[in-house]
Amino acid sequence: MRRVFIWIVGVVVMVAVLGFAVYFVRARTRKASSVAAQATPSASMPGMPMAGDQKPPAAAAGTPRGDVTIDPRRQQLIGVRTVPVKREAVAQTIRAVGQVRYDETRLADINLKLEGWIRELYVDYTGQVVRKGQPLFTLYSPDLLTTENEYLLALKTRDQMQQSVIPDARQRADDLVTSARQRLTLWDLPEQTIRQLEETRRADSAVVFRSPADGFVIEKQVVAGQHLMPGQTAYKVADLTTVWVEADVYETELAGVRVGAPATIAVNAYPGEHFNKVGRRMSGAVQILDGLKEGEQVATAATFFLDSESQLRASLQGYEAPQASTGVEAPSQQLDISFHTVPDPAKVGENQFEIVVKDASGKPVVDADVTVQFFMAAMPTMNMPAMRNEVKLSSAGGGTYRGTGQVMMAGRWDASVTVMRGGQRLGFKQLPVVAR
Repeated sequence: MRRVFIWIVGVVVMVAVLGFAVYFVRARTRKASSVAAQATPSASMPGMPMAGDQKPPAAAAGTPRGDVTIDPRRQQLIGVRTVPVKREAVAQTIRAVGQVRYDETRLADINLKLEGWIRELYVDYTGQVVRKGQPLFTLYSPDLLTTENEYLLALKTRDQMQQSVIPDARQRADDLVTSARQRLTLWDLPEQTIRQLEETRRADSAVVFRSPADGFVIEKQVVAGQHLMPGQTAYKVADLTTVWVEADVYETELAGVRVGAPATIAVNAYPGEHFNKVGRRMSGAVQILDGLKEGEQVATAATFFLDSESQLRASLQGYEAPQASTGVEAPSQQLDISFHTVPDPAKVGENQFEIVVKDASGKPVVDADVTVQFFMAAMPTMNMPAMRNEVKLSSAGGGTYRGTGQVMMAGRWDASVTVMRGGQRLGFKQLPVVAR
């Protein structure tokens, strides 16, 4: 019993202690809350700063903006101007001055790979038109002459060894021919010259060198009799079927320039005209953004970039005094002169020309001398002289006259048809011909 009594007393004491502790904690908590409640009214009094963190209430951040109304009179006084807000694409127009340049991808440097002396000079002035394969000059070179003789000796030896019963001897002769021929080829000796050497079995002391590209001579650094060394430039040739226009853009405007952006070009040769709507280039084609329909024919090459004097000089030709005729002028006749080319339009190179001449009554004009003269004005800033070419046509019967002739470059030519008989001019007609 005693043990039970002691255990019960212990439990009661523990419960009393726990109860006192809980009461003490609750009393301290109520006291702290009372102090905080008393301090709150004084901190929120008008005109008094807030203690601790002084951030504005969160509700203030969401306060809507209020409208500001100013009467028209006050707006006039303080100079207020308003514009509506709108959404549109931001576009920048850049104006720049450009210069026409050679297309650097169409330049050719003509030089030699061996030493020699020029004997005859066929292309002898700057601005001359040259075609691929056209003779430029003849060259005497001791090294080349020696190699030609070695090649001829190798050919002779090979011919003699064809009947040999020793296979190695025949193979050795073939190797000598191949080696000598390769040396001639590496010196840019034309294939036509090598074939001629094989056929004639005779070495020429002077060899003809030909142009490797089409274009205009923009630099000429050789004269007849000049001594040339390997690598020395003889000519520089530029193909002007395509030219570049290089514009100078300020550094502050470079951000507005990008590849493929459309450009508008104005040139002095065509006052008031602009060339634009050119899009991106892709696989040899040019994207046209506006102004064309599928199936229409367009010009893919022109000379309007080249020189502002071209059209002016061509127009002035009509105001030049006519040359004095050696014969007596016949009475003026009304002739019907028709002209066309084969192919039509004309191409660069050889073309066939056909002219039909009839009198006022429609009767064919026969037994006449018919000539066609082609003229293109000079372009000094591009080192291009005036070009003329005259073709005499032969009678094909029935008032029809035909002949073949060369058109030296693409572009617009002035064709002048003259009909003569017995030294007297029967008729004359001038018309444009555009070659591509």
